[in-house]
Amino acid sequence: MKTTRTTRRGASSVLVPLLAAGLMFAAAGCGGDDDSTSGDDQASEASTAGSTPSAATDADTGSDEASAEGLCVAVTSVDLTAAFGGELEFGEAKDSAGRETCIVPIVGAEGEGLIAKVTTAENYAQLALYEDQGVPFRQIEGLGEEAFILNDADLNVLLADGTAVQVAVQAFFVTGSPPDPSTIEPGLVAVAEAAIASP
Repeated sequence: MKTTRTTRRGASSVLVPLLAAGLMFAAAGCGGDDDSTSGDDQASEASTAGSTPSAATDADTGSDEASAEGLCVAVTSVDLTAAFGGELEFGEAKDSAGRETCIVPIVGAEGEGLIAKVTTAENYAQLALYEDQGVPFRQIEGLGEEAFILNDADLNVLLADGTAVQVAVQAFFVTGSPPDPSTIEPGLVAVAEAAIASP
């Protein structure tokens, strides 16, 4: 594992999960205003992965690695569909926040989709406080200096140089069933490992 990541210090602010009751697993918000739905769609969205969706994204059927830059180079080096157990299809990866964030839409879902983000040790510590609030929290062994996952969908990894990597699924599945939570963690870990290993 590389521990020299000077270009990643001073990254943008922490992604904070919305802990909404009835969600199968919540994931980190990435800015933007909260949206809500009404009518029959709410029942479908009650068992979803994610929260605070921003603008809906029209996703294609695979990540375009050739056009990826910044953190998305690492993210798209992973076969995302295979990493998530074949249960999710992904659109084109797009960098944001000075290439320190990569967002990959999920086909058939609303919300940001898969989010990978370089943060700081301070942000990591802030998210770790959710354990004391009764949020589902598990330590993950063998990843970075230490790591944990919130709500089965928000993986946070602390690195030796004082930076951190966050990988989360934020999606409302309105046209089908959400994936089995057991398939989410391996995908998040695969993406985090690729981000950690990137220059």
